Amino acid sequence: MSEKYYVYYDENYPSSWISEDSAKKIVEFFTSKYNFKEINSEELARVMNESLNIHNEVVVVFSQDVIPDTVVDNPRSPSENSIVKRFLLQGHTIVWMGDIPLLYLGHSKHEKSTLGRAGYNLFYPDLPSDFEMPDNPLAKSQQINITYYGALFGLIHRWDSWRPTPQGWSLLPKPPLMRPMFYALTQYYTGTGYRFSSYIIDYGGYGFRGLIRLYDCKLPDISAEMLEQVARIIFFRNPTGIEEMIGHIHDELRKLKEDLEGRFDAIKSDLSRIGESIREALTILREKEKGRE
Repeated sequence: MSEKYYVYYDENYPSSWISEDSAKKIVEFFTSKYNFKEINSEELARVMNESLNIHNEVVVVFSQDVIPDTVVDNPRSPSENSIVKRFLLQGHTIVWMGDIPLLYLGHSKHEKSTLGRAGYNLFYPDLPSDFEMPDNPLAKSQQINITYYGALFGLIHRWDSWRPTPQGWSLLPKPPLMRPMFYALTQYYTGTGYRFSSYIIDYGGYGFRGLIRLYDCKLPDISAEMLEQVARIIFFRNPTGIEEMIGHIHDELRKLKEDLEGRFDAIKSDLSRIGESIREALTILREKEKGRE
């Protein structure tokens, strides 16, 4: 497997808070600008399986916010043996927007089933027994603060948070493995504690690799600014990613230079033809004038 960047989209599988238009914009943005490879539900399972033997990070951006049933081992209660969780434990990355990861499980023909806590447990381990699912709009965009990590990784634009983590709950590392690690990107202070609306959860001890949670809100029409922000998060997390993004920018500038040179050459060619036509017309006019004399 040579590719390392993918964007998931499957027209036969459902979404929740990400509209069809937004899903297509996400796919178009990452495939056209950053050369991500588009994959469907079956290809997603293959990519995740093959990634289990790869140390270099593989990134999958989900353009639909419902996990397909092809990457879990039990449709009623997914376990740690699910391909999607093993993918994360191996140090690979999922970029997730919209509704809660594994709140629903997607099935073909646009069907979905509700997993609720059973699915939530897979991504958020060690939940307290009295844990309540976040299910209400609890924050406003002007109340969300961008954290140190959020600013470091390129977050600029804020949004209305609908699915922040429950108050008083955090993923602090526990000995002896000290995993998972939780890095808050944005937070919301309620007066008595913090809720987090976007974050990175590192399950395997690889740094800023794992589940990247962004835009915990409905996305009927995702903007270009929001998409650029997702790209910055993906590439700014480590020096290699920054180098790759610089490479993408260099490629964009090279394409722009080639395009401008092509247009300039075309204009030069057009002007040359126009000049030649004018010279021919002047020659004809002179000959006519001579004939009259």
